[in-house]
Amino acid sequence: MILPAISIRQPWAHRILHMAKDVENRTWPCPRQYIGQRVLIHAGLSTDGSVQDCTPEQQKALLRAICADTRPRHLVEGMVPLPEGNAHKGGIVGIVTITGCVQDSASPWAEPGVYHWLLADAKPLPFHPCKGRLGFFQVDYPHEVPA
Repeated sequence: MILPAISIRQPWAHRILHMAKDVENRTWPCPRQYIGQRVLIHAGLSTDGSVQDCTPEQQKALLRAICADTRPRHLVEGMVPLPEGNAHKGGIVGIVTITGCVQDSASPWAEPGVYHWLLADAKPLPFHPCKGRLGFFQVDYPHEVPA
């Protein structure tokens, strides 16, 4: 099945799929043709060095602090921390629906001064190695994609 994909560095791809990250922060607006569409999440080969060295305990503490006023505690406790050094990179790891693009999201994941791509229905998928690209690109994903 051929679907659009977007590259996202780890640990952010993991946090979208497993830690309820509902905003992707970008310096450019999401093209209109992708709003309302399901998009494959490609985990890039590079990582965001500002957060990659956090231990699982630090990640949970960070997430609890970020989400303290917006998410029930049981949801935060059940989230899956990034596996230490074992996160998939260089391929498709999941799928998400882009529901909108704003610059004023109230999400705790939203960064000031950038576009906030609003995300919903994130689901992990079987890893499929493939090359990433800048912007959106098409991927022939060989596994079944849940409805």
